[in-house]
Amino acid sequence: MTNTSLTRVEPGGSLTRIEVRDAPVFHNTVARAVGGAAGGALLVDLLSQAAGYLHPPMWGLILATLAGSLTLVGSTKDPSKASSLASAVGAAAGGALGLVGAVLYQLTAQWPWLGALLAGVAAAPILARGESPSKMATTGVFTGAMAYAGLYVLKVLARNGLIGPPLMPGPLATAIAGAAAGLFIGLGALPRYLGSREDSVETAFGRAVKSAEGEILEILDRSFTIYRAIRADLAGKKGATEKRLGRQVSDLAMRILHISEQCQKIQRDLGGNARDELEQRIADLNVKVESAQDPAAKRTLKAAIESLDGQRRAREAIGFGLERVIARLHANVAMLEKVRFSLVHARSADAERFGGESSPLADTIDELSRELDATSVAVGEVFSEGFASEMLVGQAPAALPAKSEAKADAPIVPSAIATSAPDAVDEAAKLFERPMTPATESAAEPVATQATAPSREAPPSEPKS
Repeated sequence: MTNTSLTRVEPGGSLTRIEVRDAPVFHNTVARAVGGAAGGALLVDLLSQAAGYLHPPMWGLILATLAGSLTLVGSTKDPSKASSLASAVGAAAGGALGLVGAVLYQLTAQWPWLGALLAGVAAAPILARGESPSKMATTGVFTGAMAYAGLYVLKVLARNGLIGPPLMPGPLATAIAGAAAGLFIGLGALPRYLGSREDSVETAFGRAVKSAEGEILEILDRSFTIYRAIRADLAGKKGATEKRLGRQVSDLAMRILHISEQCQKIQRDLGGNARDELEQRIADLNVKVESAQDPAAKRTLKAAIESLDGQRRAREAIGFGLERVIARLHANVAMLEKVRFSLVHARSADAERFGGESSPLADTIDELSRELDATSVAVGEVFSEGFASEMLVGQAPAALPAKSEAKADAPIVPSAIATSAPDAVDEAAKLFERPMTPATESAAEPVATQATAPSREAPPSEPKS
């Protein structure tokens, strides 16, 4: 991921306002349903022509359309356990349920609406996978209605030849008819992605918490607890001020979530195993330097150690920058908690004035928004590939230790190289050097302290012989 800016998400507003959650995932589901249905219909047409039939049988088209669309939708990988096996199992389950739906539709052919409803119910476990039983049932009923319309369109296009020869080849026309039916089936998943703006925040936090760990998990859990407490305080109030505060708090919570997710990804990229492997490679090369007899080989091995140690310093620099971002996140969460306690006091008769644009509560929210802007910039710098490239490539190579008569063949120690190279940690610290405002510092004191990089002085280098 190369994007260094954080998208400002603005959920909130009325608790009953409806929106489409995870729109890209929904679009992907519809596209897969269209593609699977088109492919299934095309396959049936080609097989029919190979068998000597002029037109494919309608029951075959219905079977291929339902099975093909659900097969491709079922093969969608779950981000939490993305594996080829899980994708294959999902595809097989989707195809099987599509066949079941098609058979039920054919058995109730005299009642097309009932057959479509049964087909929709059969598709619900795939289209609403992982959702609650109530949402799965809603998705099944809605998919049944959409399947009724989609299969009707399929019959009209296939039987009447509206788009077949001479306008286009028969197989292509059949594929288009299948795609039209698949579009309706894919749209049947819409109830799964519908919810209030409140639900979108809770859903996002719920998914993030499942994959978070360590300090990031603590930040997310605390932020979500505070967010829900604030929304509970505002739930019984219908005034314009409360609605505005709800939108602002939802916005702040989502921004904390997105920053935390970026920090979690950086931590995983740094990975303890990769760091240990790098240290082991440096140690192994030092052993080779000691045992090497050829001077040219020694120089090459030392250059390789320098390169690996440059990577190690870059990882250290990114790690220090990440510590500062996490410290800011702790401060941001503390300020969000301050907003919550301010709302507790706002339950008095003076609540409307207290929540006004010039009130202490509004000032606290504005201050937190500004601090989140600074945190976003900081994590963007750490997250950017350009920063890592600068640390790995942009710096001048570290100078080799000066030779002496007694220690000409001494192995290079990584710490010695690090002291003679430009201080990567100090360079990283400059990127995040932004003093926090007094309000944020006071909120951050009880929960976090910023990490500081140790200063190192480069030893004077002797002229090379």
